[in-house]
Amino acid sequence: MQQAATLEPEVYVDGAPYYSAAHVARSLGVSRQTLWRWRLAEKIPAGHRFRNNKVLFSAADLARIKAFAVHFEPATPGSRSESRGKT
Repeated sequence: MQQAATLEPEVYVDGAPYYSAAHVARSLGVSRQTLWRWRLAEKIPAGHRFRNNKVLFSAADLARIKAFAVHFEPATPGSRSESRGKT
């Protein structure tokens, strides 16, 4: 996984770096669809619309997305993920 600090911005807007969704997904090793599911579930920042409806993420957004992508939580008995598939 590339570090956010080494990820080259795709575009600069008023001097601030922004990263495309495809660029972010690729750097984290997830699909664009996964990134979109996270956005729709409001687990990560929604990003910013740019020309031609392109969604871009700021450096701060990228840091929050990366933090979410590597987030761990305890796997406790009866948790949502462990109760799936049980009848």
